[in-house]
Amino acid sequence: MEEKLKLNVKVTLLISLSLVTWGAFSEIFNSTIQNILVVKLGNSETFKGVIMSIGNVCALLLFPLFGMLSDSTTSKFGKRKPYIVVGGLITAASMIGAMVFANRNSTVGFSVFITVAMLGMAVNQPAAFAIIPDLTPKPLNSEANALKGIVLASGGFAVTVFIIVFGTNFTVVYSATTAVMVLSLVMFMLFVNESKMHNAQRATLDKYNRVLDSSHKDKFRISTMPKDKKRSVFFILAVTLFSFFAYGAVMSTYVNYANKVWDMPYNQTGIFVILIGVGGLIVIYPVTVVAKKIGRKNTVMLGLGFLFSGFVIAAFMKEFGLLTLVAYLLFGIGWSALNIISMPMLFELSDASTLGTFVSAYTVACTIGRTIAPFVIGVLIDNTKYGYAVLYPVAAAAVVVAAICLLFVKHGNVTPVHEEKSLSAAQANS
Repeated sequence: MEEKLKLNVKVTLLISLSLVTWGAFSEIFNSTIQNILVVKLGNSETFKGVIMSIGNVCALLLFPLFGMLSDSTTSKFGKRKPYIVVGGLITAASMIGAMVFANRNSTVGFSVFITVAMLGMAVNQPAAFAIIPDLTPKPLNSEANALKGIVLASGGFAVTVFIIVFGTNFTVVYSATTAVMVLSLVMFMLFVNESKMHNAQRATLDKYNRVLDSSHKDKFRISTMPKDKKRSVFFILAVTLFSFFAYGAVMSTYVNYANKVWDMPYNQTGIFVILIGVGGLIVIYPVTVVAKKIGRKNTVMLGLGFLFSGFVIAAFMKEFGLLTLVAYLLFGIGWSALNIISMPMLFELSDASTLGTFVSAYTVACTIGRTIAPFVIGVLIDNTKYGYAVLYPVAAAAVVVAAICLLFVKHGNVTPVHEEKSLSAAQANS
C-alpha cells in the first residue's frame, strides 16, 4: 500500500520556535523605531528611513555569508542551531542597549544598538528559515510553512499586546520583548535536537529533498541548473523583493501615518497589526488547500490581489473607519498567502545541500525590499507636496510590479496531479 507523507506537527512547532525572536524583533522594528526616532527623538522621516535602512544594508552583506556557513557547518548541536541561538542572543542583548539610550534621548546610541540588533538577526535569520525545510520533506513544505507562520506571528503578536497595554513606555515594552526572545531561545535549545531530528527521518529527507537529475550529474550545483529554472528562481526573488518593498513601506510608516493623517493615538495603532495577524490566521490552512487546487503560482497571484486591494482602500481613507479595518484585514490575508506559498516555490528548486544558500537568496531579496522602502517613502513624504498621501499608492504600485514578475515564473509550482505522480514515482523507485 502506498505510504502517505504526513507532517509531524509537534516537531514543526518546536523547530519554529527559532523564528519567535525574528517575529518579535520585526514588530519592534516596525512599530516602535519610527515613533522613537521621529516623535521621541525629534528626527525627520528621511533620517528615520536612513537608520531603518542602514542596518538592513549591513545585514544584506552578511545573509549570504551565514547562509553558506550554516550549509557547511557540522557540529554536535547541528547545522543551523548554533547560528540561531547566537544571533538571537545578540539581538536580545542589543534590545536592552537600545532601550537604555532611548531613555537617555540619545539618537546615536539608540541607532547603534538597533543596528547591532539587526546584525544579530543577520546571523540568526538564514539558519532559522532554513531549519524547517531542512527537516521537512518538500511535498509538505507549504503545510510546514503555514505552521511556521503561526509561531512567527506569535512573537509579533506578543509585542503588539505590550504596545497596546503600555503605549510609549518603551522601558516595559523593550524589556518584555527581550524576555519573550530569551524564553523562546531557551525553549528551542532545550527541546530541539537538530541532529537527532534529522537522523530520525534521514531516509525520507534524502528521498524527497535531493535533486539528482542529468543536468547535475551526481551532485546538485546552482551553476548547472537549467536556464529556465534559473530564470524562475530570479523572478521568484523579484516577486519577493517588490512585495517586501510594499510591506516595508507600509510597516515602516503606518504608525506615523495613522497618527498624523487619521489622528489616532500611538497605543491604538496596534489594532492594525492585530488585523494583519487575524487575516493571516484566517487563511493559514485554507491557503495550502487552495494551492493544491489551483497551484502555487496562482495562489501567490491571489495573495498579491488581496494586498493590492487593501492598499487601494487604505489610500482613499481620509479618516479612520470601518473600511480602514477591512483594508488591513485584506493586507493580512494577502501577505499570509504570499509568504506561505512563495517560499516553498523557491525551495522546490533547491537541494538539501544548498538550502541555506537559497534561504540566503530569499532573505537578501526580502532585505533589499525592506531596506529601500523606508528610505524611499521617507524622502517622498518629506520632499513632495503629497506628504503621507504617497504611502499606499507607492505600496500598491510595488505589488503590481511583483505580479508582473510572477507571470515569468514557470517552475516551483506543484499541482496536485504532479505531486501525486512525483510521490508515486519516488515510492515505486525506492
